[in-house]
Amino acid sequence: MEAGAIAHFEGFTAWGDEFRGEGWHLVDMSGWTESPDVDLEMLARPGTHGVFSLPGYMRERKVGLAGFHVAQNHILMEHASAEFRGLQSRDIKLTIQDSHGTWSVNGKVTRAIYRPHGFAPEGTWELEVTCPLPWKYGDPHDFPAGAPAVTWGTQESSPVLIVSGASATGYTITGPGGRRIVTSKAVTGGAPHTIDLGKGGLYIGGVRQLRALTVFEPWLVPTRPPGVTATVNNSLTLITRVTDIDL
Repeated sequence: MEAGAIAHFEGFTAWGDEFRGEGWHLVDMSGWTESPDVDLEMLARPGTHGVFSLPGYMRERKVGLAGFHVAQNHILMEHASAEFRGLQSRDIKLTIQDSHGTWSVNGKVTRAIYRPHGFAPEGTWELEVTCPLPWKYGDPHDFPAGAPAVTWGTQESSPVLIVSGASATGYTITGPGGRRIVTSKAVTGGAPHTIDLGKGGLYIGGVRQLRALTVFEPWLVPTRPPGVTATVNNSLTLITRVTDIDL
């Protein structure tokens, strides 16, 4: 584990330092910088040597955290330990900050153990978070129309397009390679359109608009320059929002 790493989860913050003051301290971490295992199925080649290689898929990510906790007194320690143990089986968001940036995962708590020392208001703790998907997600980055969009993760990312301004006749977004997204839905001031290229829908105020897109040709944002650009017509404003994805 990198010294100085900080873990955030469900109102808890654990600091990866050597200071033994009050609070939660992070000592060990596993499953964060390591990539999940891959399930690979092979089929024998009949009547010859070797096998047919089928696509491999990564398994779930399991993140383990461990450290110690220091309270002001035993009563506060008991309250803190009960709150910590109450995380068991809950769905949480775990965020780690270190020199590589800020990355988050969503998963279920499959271990939440607190062991008090007994003689002092201190204890050790262990947390395991099992994430059904192997990805770690970074902070979103916004790119204006015409600016090359790129992700700083290790995986290509599906962008979210945000269109604002005013147009009674809808608009056309033109992306890389001539790909288009077309809608006749009017845009009004204060009610921007959000188009999620991963989910495939147009949203206004968080509500999906049925049959709003007449042409939908999505694209991905690459992991390195020169990136991809997108523009919009009818004097509207376009933002390409990209969330970094890492392993």
